[in-house]
Amino acid sequence: YINPESRGQKSNLYKFILLSRSANPKKEFAKIGQRTSPVYDYALGDDPYEFRQRHICLPIWYMLEDEIVSNVLSELKR
Repeated sequence: YINPESRGQKSNLYKFILLSRSANPKKEFAKIGQRTSPVYDYALGDDPYEFRQRHICLPIWYMLEDEIVSNVLSELKR
């Protein structure tokens, strides 16, 4: 989880980001199917921490359907 308001940053909560600390993020996030397009799907410069490969974005938007919320919560509990 990346706190969008840490260090005085401002966020419009456009995306909810999960960041993997494991050596194999694809495996760690394999059971989470409810995703939106990644915010950082490419790097604008050096990416020494491979951030673009180690994060996923969960759905979050106004009036999000209850079924999607339930599915996300079920997948996160796995």
